[in-house]
Amino acid sequence: MKPVQDFLKEIGFIQTWEEMKPVEEAFIDHMKKGMNGEKSSMPMLPAYLTVDSLPEESKDVIVMDAGGTNLRVALLRINPGQKPEILWHHKQPVPGKPGPMTPDAFFEALAQAVAPVADKSDRIGFCFSFPCRIRSDYDGEIIYLDKELDVPGIEGALVGENLKKALGKLGVKNDHKVVILNDTVAALLGALAEHPASCYNGYIGMILGTGFNCCYSETNANIGKDEALRDRTGSSIINMEAGAFNGFTLTEADLVVRAGAAAPDQNLWEKTMSGEYQGKLMDALLICAAKAGCFSAELADRILTQPLGFTAVDISIYLDAPARAGRLHDLAPEGEDARVVYQLVDALLERASMCAVMNLTAIMHATQTGLDPLKPVCVAIEGTTFMKNVNFNRKIHGHLIHYTQRVRGHHCRVVSTDEANLVGSAVAAMTL
Repeated sequence: MKPVQDFLKEIGFIQTWEEMKPVEEAFIDHMKKGMNGEKSSMPMLPAYLTVDSLPEESKDVIVMDAGGTNLRVALLRINPGQKPEILWHHKQPVPGKPGPMTPDAFFEALAQAVAPVADKSDRIGFCFSFPCRIRSDYDGEIIYLDKELDVPGIEGALVGENLKKALGKLGVKNDHKVVILNDTVAALLGALAEHPASCYNGYIGMILGTGFNCCYSETNANIGKDEALRDRTGSSIINMEAGAFNGFTLTEADLVVRAGAAAPDQNLWEKTMSGEYQGKLMDALLICAAKAGCFSAELADRILTQPLGFTAVDISIYLDAPARAGRLHDLAPEGEDARVVYQLVDALLERASMCAVMNLTAIMHATQTGLDPLKPVCVAIEGTTFMKNVNFNRKIHGHLIHYTQRVRGHHCRVVSTDEANLVGSAVAAMTL
């Protein structure tokens, strides 16, 4: 049987930092081009929000959080210097996930979810976790919906404006001030609410759950494509839409995943690591390895003829105890085939963790932050894939110590905030 490492090398499946180096260089190049309005796979979207100041008054705020799986609505009481209080909370499946729907029906579903508390505050902070171009009036223009949501024709719609129209049709009288922000921006602001800015040299937000994205605080003078921001002192948060990065070579396994996606050419970088695609990538690696001769003839035949359908949860369960019964374990319970399965699962998470850490390191290098260990970069990482997969989490922390700190010389501290999306959305709404 062909050794797994030979197979991974043949298809270009990254396993070392030397192999990752040109990808990191391309990532930084795409960052700079996107910041200056040049052609880039990452749009580098200004959020028109800043980490430079926090609201100083107490207020009740309506918050919404639309992610890859759920829509959450809550009423939060924000008291500066204290833990936010959740006064009301509701959760349901995100519209457009179970099946296709029209844009009008999509916004109507959002309005119906928020209607029970619509009269409790005049401000709505909406964490809208999909590619969205934020405007200077804090509304957001949808670029497209990813994470397999199916709402044809919604591209270009304004989230806040359409939400307010839908609320009006339901008889809601309150004229809300609405701020739209991405989940990465909400994670960053949520961290800022609990971790003093004076302790850090920079801020980065990362979502590593169903989907993937990064944001960070950028000096306004470096935002070349926005004249208003460029000439303003201070800093602004940049939503990178990092999952759209395409400056890397797709392996045979990546091509299989792309071919089976609803939007095959969108968010190629996200497809290397996010929870939505880890299981699909596992299937692809097993199929490619079977064709390459890494397994016994009997197991290869089963892999190539029977449906697989593994998920990120299967991967997490397997690596927690590879010898325990489970879907991946049962594929090859013992012998050399079992070791090959383990090596492939480990290789998948190794590359995914390196991809995530490369993003963080590239941001620190481009902004020259975290160079002083006494003032590290605050890295707010949220998302179920990061939180619940213990081995994935451990790999990311290990690479941050080995590569980011010891090799590249950038220091950071990973933090997590309870209900970060909700708290960050409330903080954003209070700054209006």
